[in-house]
Amino acid sequence: MKNPKTNKAFWNWYLNKSQVKNDLNTDLYFDNNMVSFLNQNIDYKKINNVFEIGCCPGRFLKFFYSKNIEINGIDYSKESFNNMIEDFKKNNISFKNIIFGDFLEFKTKEKYDLVCSFGFIEHFSDLAPIIEKHLDLLNKNGTLIIGIPNFTGLTGFFQSKVEKSILDAHNLEIMNLKFFRDISLTSSLTEKKINFLGGFDNDMISRTKKNNFVNVFFRIVLKFLEVSKLHLLMRKIENKYFSSYIIAQYKN
Repeated sequence: MKNPKTNKAFWNWYLNKSQVKNDLNTDLYFDNNMVSFLNQNIDYKKINNVFEIGCCPGRFLKFFYSKNIEINGIDYSKESFNNMIEDFKKNNISFKNIIFGDFLEFKTKEKYDLVCSFGFIEHFSDLAPIIEKHLDLLNKNGTLIIGIPNFTGLTGFFQSKVEKSILDAHNLEIMNLKFFRDISLTSSLTEKKINFLGGFDNDMISRTKKNNFVNVFFRIVLKFLEVSKLHLLMRKIENKYFSSYIIAQYKN
Protein backbone atom coordinates (compact mmCIF):
# COMPACT_ATOMS: atom_id res chain seq x y z
CA MET A 1 0.00 0.00 0.00
CA LYS A 2 1.01 3.63 -0.56
CA ASN A 3 2.41 4.91 2.74
CA PRO A 4 -0.14 3.21 4.99
CA LYS A 5 -0.34 4.41 8.58
CA THR A 6 -1.76 1.05 9.73
CA ASN A 7 -1.19 -2.65 9.17
CA LYS A 8 -3.15 -5.89 9.54
CA ALA A 9 -2.13 -6.24 13.17
CA PHE A 10 -3.58 -2.79 13.91
CA TRP A 11 -6.92 -3.65 12.33
CA ASN A 12 -7.21 -6.98 14.09
CA TRP A 13 -6.47 -5.18 17.37
CA TYR A 14 -8.75 -2.22 16.67
CA LEU A 15 -11.79 -4.16 15.44
CA ASN A 16 -11.59 -6.47 18.44
CA LYS A 17 -11.00 -3.59 20.85
CA SER A 18 -13.74 -1.34 19.52
CA GLN A 19 -16.18 -4.24 19.22
CA VAL A 20 -17.78 -2.69 16.14
CA LYS A 21 -21.05 -4.50 15.57
CA ASN A 22 -22.04 -6.34 12.39
CA ASP A 23 -25.24 -4.31 12.03
CA LEU A 24 -26.04 -0.61 11.96
CA ASN A 25 -28.04 0.27 15.07
CA THR A 26 -30.08 3.48 14.80
CA ASP A 27 -30.22 3.68 18.60
CA LEU A 28 -26.55 4.68 18.39
CA TYR A 29 -25.74 8.28 17.50
CA PHE A 30 -23.26 7.66 14.67
CA ASP A 31 -25.24 4.83 13.12
CA ASN A 32 -28.43 6.88 13.19
CA ASN A 33 -26.65 9.81 11.55
CA MET A 34 -25.26 7.57 8.81
CA VAL A 35 -28.59 5.87 8.09
CA SER A 36 -30.32 9.27 7.97
CA PHE A 37 -27.68 10.61 5.57
CA LEU A 38 -27.96 7.61 3.26
CA ASN A 39 -31.77 7.63 3.28
CA GLN A 40 -31.88 11.34 2.51
CA ASN A 41 -29.25 11.35 -0.23
CA ILE A 42 -29.39 7.99 -2.01
CA ASP A 43 -32.15 6.88 -4.38
CA TYR A 44 -31.83 3.15 -3.73
CA LYS A 45 -34.01 2.26 -6.73
CA LYS A 46 -31.33 3.68 -9.02
CA ILE A 47 -28.50 1.70 -7.41
CA ASN A 48 -28.03 -1.82 -8.75
CA ASN A 49 -24.71 -2.60 -7.08
CA VAL A 50 -22.35 -1.24 -4.46
CA PHE A 51 -18.65 -1.73 -3.73
CA GLU A 52 -17.36 -0.88 -0.25
CA ILE A 53 -13.62 -0.41 0.30
CA GLY A 54 -12.60 -1.61 3.75
CA CYS A 55 -15.91 -3.41 4.16
CA CYS A 56 -15.40 -5.23 7.47
CA PRO A 57 -17.31 -5.93 9.66
CA GLY A 58 -19.98 -5.74 6.95
CA ARG A 59 -22.64 -3.56 8.55
CA PHE A 60 -22.88 -1.09 5.67
CA LEU A 61 -23.04 -3.91 3.13
CA LYS A 62 -25.84 -5.52 5.15
CA PHE A 63 -27.68 -2.20 5.13
CA PHE A 64 -27.39 -1.87 1.35
CA TYR A 65 -28.44 -5.49 0.95
CA SER A 66 -31.64 -4.64 2.84
CA LYS A 67 -32.31 -2.09 0.08
CA ASN A 68 -32.15 -4.83 -2.59
CA ILE A 69 -28.72 -3.76 -3.81
CA GLU A 70 -26.09 -6.28 -4.95
CA ILE A 71 -23.19 -6.04 -2.47
CA ASN A 72 -19.45 -6.21 -3.20
CA GLY A 73 -16.39 -5.20 -1.23
CA ILE A 74 -12.80 -5.76 -0.18
CA ASP A 75 -10.88 -5.93 3.11
CA TYR A 76 -7.59 -7.39 4.31
CA SER A 77 -8.18 -7.97 8.03
CA LYS A 78 -8.41 -11.76 7.97
CA GLU A 79 -10.09 -12.41 11.31
CA SER A 80 -12.71 -9.72 10.77
CA PHE A 81 -13.18 -10.83 7.15
CA ASN A 82 -13.86 -14.42 8.16
CA ASN A 83 -16.30 -13.28 10.84
CA MET A 84 -18.12 -11.11 8.30
CA ILE A 85 -18.51 -13.94 5.78
CA GLU A 86 -19.73 -16.26 8.53
CA ASP A 87 -22.26 -13.63 9.59
CA PHE A 88 -23.47 -13.20 5.99
CA LYS A 89 -23.98 -16.94 5.64
CA LYS A 90 -25.74 -17.16 8.99
CA ASN A 91 -28.19 -14.46 7.91
CA ASN A 92 -28.62 -15.79 4.35
CA ILE A 93 -27.10 -12.67 2.82
CA SER A 94 -25.97 -13.26 -0.75
CA PHE A 95 -23.15 -11.32 -2.36
CA LYS A 96 -21.32 -11.24 -5.68
CA ASN A 97 -17.68 -10.34 -5.00
CA ILE A 98 -16.40 -10.00 -1.45
CA ILE A 99 -12.63 -10.04 -1.75
CA PHE A 100 -10.00 -10.73 0.88
CA GLY A 101 -6.99 -8.71 -0.19
CA ASP A 102 -5.10 -5.43 -0.44
CA PHE A 103 -7.20 -2.75 -2.12
CA LEU A 104 -4.30 -1.10 -3.94
CA GLU A 105 -3.27 -4.43 -5.45
CA PHE A 106 -6.84 -5.25 -6.46
CA LYS A 107 -7.69 -5.01 -10.16
CA THR A 108 -11.05 -5.46 -11.85
CA LYS A 109 -12.91 -4.32 -14.95
CA GLU A 110 -16.17 -4.21 -13.01
CA LYS A 111 -17.85 -0.85 -12.45
CA TYR A 112 -20.36 0.03 -9.74
CA ASP A 113 -23.27 2.41 -9.29
CA LEU A 114 -22.17 3.21 -5.75
CA VAL A 115 -18.61 3.11 -4.40
CA CYS A 116 -18.03 3.94 -0.75
CA SER A 117 -15.51 3.85 2.05
CA PHE A 118 -16.03 4.78 5.67
CA GLY A 119 -12.96 5.29 7.83
CA PHE A 120 -10.48 4.13 5.19
CA ILE A 121 -8.66 6.87 3.27
CA GLU A 122 -7.43 8.68 6.40
CA HIS A 123 -5.06 5.78 7.12
CA PHE A 124 -2.77 6.80 4.23
CA SER A 125 -0.28 9.59 3.70
CA ASP A 126 -0.30 9.54 -0.10
CA LEU A 127 -3.95 10.09 -1.00
CA ALA A 128 -3.81 10.54 -4.78
CA PRO A 129 -3.62 6.83 -5.70
CA ILE A 130 -6.22 5.99 -3.04
CA ILE A 131 -8.79 8.40 -4.49
CA GLU A 132 -7.93 7.33 -8.04
CA LYS A 133 -8.65 3.71 -7.17
CA HIS A 134 -12.05 4.75 -5.82
CA LEU A 135 -12.81 6.50 -9.12
CA ASP A 136 -11.67 3.51 -11.18
CA LEU A 137 -14.53 1.48 -9.71
CA LEU A 138 -17.26 4.02 -10.53
CA ASN A 139 -19.82 3.64 -13.28
CA LYS A 140 -20.55 6.61 -15.49
CA ASN A 141 -23.05 8.68 -13.46
CA GLY A 142 -22.09 6.58 -10.42
CA THR A 143 -22.10 7.88 -6.84
CA LEU A 144 -19.05 8.04 -4.57
CA ILE A 145 -19.39 8.44 -0.80
CA ILE A 146 -16.40 8.84 1.52
CA GLY A 147 -16.59 9.26 5.27
CA ILE A 148 -13.81 9.82 7.81
CA PRO A 149 -13.60 10.75 11.49
CA ASN A 150 -12.65 14.29 12.44
CA PHE A 151 -9.83 14.20 14.98
CA THR A 152 -8.82 17.84 14.58
CA GLY A 153 -11.27 19.20 17.15
CA LEU A 154 -12.63 18.13 20.51
CA THR A 155 -12.80 14.45 19.57
CA GLY A 156 -9.11 14.41 18.71
CA PHE A 157 -8.24 16.29 21.89
CA PHE A 158 -9.88 13.64 24.06
CA GLN A 159 -8.45 10.85 21.92
CA SER A 160 -4.93 12.19 22.47
CA LYS A 161 -5.45 11.94 26.21
CA VAL A 162 -6.93 8.45 26.49
CA GLU A 163 -5.25 6.53 23.61
CA LYS A 164 -2.91 8.60 21.44
CA SER A 165 -1.86 5.62 19.29
CA ILE A 166 -5.22 5.89 17.53
CA LEU A 167 -4.29 9.37 16.28
CA ASP A 168 -0.93 8.13 15.09
CA ALA A 169 -2.79 5.77 12.74
CA HIS A 170 -4.67 8.64 11.07
CA ASN A 171 -3.78 11.35 8.57
CA LEU A 172 -5.06 14.42 10.42
CA GLU A 173 -4.19 16.77 7.56
CA ILE A 174 -7.14 15.62 5.44
CA MET A 175 -9.72 16.07 8.19
CA ASN A 176 -11.26 19.23 6.80
CA LEU A 177 -13.94 20.14 4.27
CA LYS A 178 -11.46 21.80 1.91
CA PHE A 179 -9.68 18.50 1.27
CA PHE A 180 -12.92 16.95 0.05
CA ARG A 181 -13.92 19.99 -2.02
CA ASP A 182 -10.54 19.86 -3.73
CA ILE A 183 -11.24 16.28 -4.85
CA SER A 184 -14.03 17.47 -7.14
CA LEU A 185 -11.81 20.26 -8.48
CA THR A 186 -9.08 17.85 -9.57
CA SER A 187 -11.24 15.00 -10.93
CA SER A 188 -14.28 14.22 -13.06
CA LEU A 189 -16.47 14.24 -9.96
CA THR A 190 -19.25 16.70 -9.20
CA GLU A 191 -19.68 17.65 -5.55
CA LYS A 192 -23.14 16.77 -4.22
CA LYS A 193 -22.72 17.15 -0.48
CA ILE A 194 -19.72 17.78 1.77
CA ASN A 195 -20.28 18.50 5.41
CA PHE A 196 -19.77 17.51 9.01
CA LEU A 197 -22.06 14.69 10.09
CA GLY A 198 -23.52 15.42 13.50
CA GLY A 199 -21.81 17.03 16.47
CA PHE A 200 -19.62 15.60 19.23
CA ASP A 201 -19.76 11.81 19.38
CA ASN A 202 -18.24 10.48 22.61
CA ASP A 203 -18.52 6.93 21.29
CA MET A 204 -16.02 7.80 18.53
CA ILE A 205 -13.27 8.00 21.16
CA SER A 206 -11.39 4.74 21.68
CA ARG A 207 -10.38 4.46 25.34
CA THR A 208 -7.66 2.39 26.95
CA LYS A 209 -7.35 2.13 30.72
CA LYS A 210 -3.88 3.22 31.85
CA ASN A 211 -2.59 3.94 35.32
CA ASN A 212 -1.47 7.51 34.75
CA PHE A 213 -3.08 10.75 35.85
CA VAL A 214 -3.86 12.18 32.40
CA ASN A 215 -5.55 9.02 31.14
CA VAL A 216 -7.61 8.52 34.30
CA PHE A 217 -8.59 12.20 34.52
CA PHE A 218 -9.88 12.45 30.96
CA ARG A 219 -11.71 9.14 31.14
CA ILE A 220 -13.48 10.57 34.19
CA VAL A 221 -14.28 13.76 32.26
CA LEU A 222 -15.78 11.74 29.41
CA LYS A 223 -17.83 9.70 31.85
CA PHE A 224 -19.06 12.91 33.48
CA LEU A 225 -20.17 14.28 30.11
CA GLU A 226 -22.14 11.11 29.53
CA VAL A 227 -23.70 10.83 33.01
CA SER A 228 -24.61 14.53 33.11
CA LYS A 229 -26.02 14.33 29.54
CA LEU A 230 -23.86 17.30 28.53
CA HIS A 231 -22.67 15.26 25.55
CA LEU A 232 -26.22 15.44 24.19
CA LEU A 233 -26.00 19.24 24.05
CA MET A 234 -22.60 18.99 22.37
CA ARG A 235 -24.13 16.83 19.67
CA LYS A 236 -26.20 19.78 18.49
CA ILE A 237 -23.14 21.77 17.41
CA GLU A 238 -21.89 20.86 13.94
CA ASN A 239 -18.55 22.45 13.09
CA LYS A 240 -14.86 21.60 12.84
CA TYR A 241 -14.38 21.90 16.58
CA PHE A 242 -17.26 19.74 17.80
CA SER A 243 -18.20 17.38 14.96
CA SER A 244 -16.66 13.92 15.09
CA TYR A 245 -17.25 12.92 11.46
CA ILE A 246 -17.00 14.26 7.91
CA ILE A 247 -19.05 12.92 4.99
CA ALA A 248 -18.64 13.63 1.27
CA GLN A 249 -20.83 12.61 -1.68
CA TYR A 250 -19.98 13.01 -5.37
CA LYS A 251 -21.47 12.18 -8.75
CA ASN A 252 -19.31 10.87 -11.57
